[in-house]
Amino acid sequence: MWGASGSDVYAVGWRGAMVHYDGMSWSAVDAGTFNDFNAVWGAGAGDVFAVGDRGTIQHFDGRAWSAMDSGTYSTLEGVWGKSVDHCVDLG
Repeated sequence: MWGASGSDVYAVGWRGAMVHYDGMSWSAVDAGTFNDFNAVWGAGAGDVFAVGDRGTIQHFDGRAWSAMDSGTYSTLEGVWGKSVDHCVDLG
C-alpha cells in the first residue's frame, strides 16, 4: 500500500488487483494487467509504480496506467525510491 496523501492511496494484489482510496471510499482500478502485483510506490500523485510477477511494472502518470519494460520475467517483489529518477527494484 502507498499513498500520496490520506485521500490518494493505492493497494495492490493478486491477478492485477488494484484499488484506490479517495478519502471517502475504495474503488477498483484497471491497471492494465492480470499479473499479480507485489508492491506499489510513488514519487507523487502523478508518478506511481506497481510491480509484480513476470517482471510486471505498471506506471501511473496522473492520467492513465501504462506498462513499462523491466527487461526480466522474474518476479519483482518490491519497489521504493526517493524520487522518480531514483527508483529501486527489490526483486
